Amino acid sequence: MPSHSRNNSPYNIILIVVDALRKRNLGFYGYNKPTSPFLDMFAKKGVIFENAYSVTNATDPSLTTILTGRYPLSHGIISHGEKITSDQISKVLRVPCLTNLLKGHDYYTLAIDIL
Repeated sequence: MPSHSRNNSPYNIILIVVDALRKRNLGFYGYNKPTSPFLDMFAKKGVIFENAYSVTNATDPSLTTILTGRYPLSHGIISHGEKITSDQISKVLRVPCLTNLLKGHDYYTLAIDIL
């Protein structure tokens, strides 16, 4: 398998996070309409996590938990959107995160967001 990391690791990692999407509406979970052909293609060759749990229902603290492995009170992002304070940002910038760990192992990282 070709690699896109600088160190020629045999693993490519793609983390897809979609906010407000129900699994019952995805083809790879059995939905009979073609709502997710791109994700269905990934599902055929990748790993699907059948159980996922969130520490909160707000996007920003939840996503920060995914990327840091810490609870919101530990990583600092406890608000969402415009309610995030400069103190919260200062705290989270001191917390190790997945992207930095991967960069430390010569991976390229990229995030794409609608905003």
